[in-house]
Amino acid sequence: MTDDIQDTALAPALSARGLVIGYRDGRRPAVEVATGIDVYLPQGSVTCLLGPNGAGKSTLLRTISGQQRPLAGEILVGGSPLEAMSLGEVARRMSVVYTDRTNAGALTVREAVGLGRQPYTGFFGRLSDGDRQIVDESIRAVGVEALARRHMATLSDGERQKVMIARALAQRTPVMILDEPTSFLDVASRLEIMELLRMLARDFNTAVLLSTHDVASALTVASRLWLMPGNRRLIAGTTDTLLADGSLPSLFAGRNVRFDAVAMDFRLGQ
Repeated sequence: MTDDIQDTALAPALSARGLVIGYRDGRRPAVEVATGIDVYLPQGSVTCLLGPNGAGKSTLLRTISGQQRPLAGEILVGGSPLEAMSLGEVARRMSVVYTDRTNAGALTVREAVGLGRQPYTGFFGRLSDGDRQIVDESIRAVGVEALARRHMATLSDGERQKVMIARALAQRTPVMILDEPTSFLDVASRLEIMELLRMLARDFNTAVLLSTHDVASALTVASRLWLMPGNRRLIAGTTDTLLADGSLPSLFAGRNVRFDAVAMDFRLGQ
């Protein structure tokens, strides 16, 4: 595993040390998916998680976001242990955008984005003037002002994904986690979403972590990479370092693909 050495000048929004991810199944021995994970997410930047299917990327995202307990190790969010946080506190520290299509078709875009304020509004979910201002700012930030009164069911996949990102942004969390946010999108929409995430990380000082199979797009926006080759390890470092040391080009070792350094993507053939 490549050492993920933290720049002491940066306060990490999230870090993990000695992390072991996997599953517990009753009395059976735990199934380890990946071990010895030492990583961090700096504020104001995009980190992309890459690897083949079945390597454990979704398991890692679920664990880091608090939806699944680690088998061992520690996750710190803003310097505080994740396991000691209430669900409400986690929702105020981390926002998550899933790959599944949303079922919020009956809601307007403004109402859907307003759901991002639930960690702050209490049981009845009434928005204050301040909450509504944040909703409006989030809608503007992702460029969907013209859609604000439209119902979610009428949107394209690309438009819907932008709204889901706006909802996550409305949570105003220091960490935003996205599981394959471009999986249903055409080429133009994929590029728009990736550039949008880079802009949001910069402008809102958010640590953005996303998993993706779109290597070429990832390399245009990510300052850091987490690589899961499928050998129960995670390799982390800057994009330039992992390109130079061969970690990224060998991500799919043993498969009939090669890394094209000109196209900055994988191609068929040895």
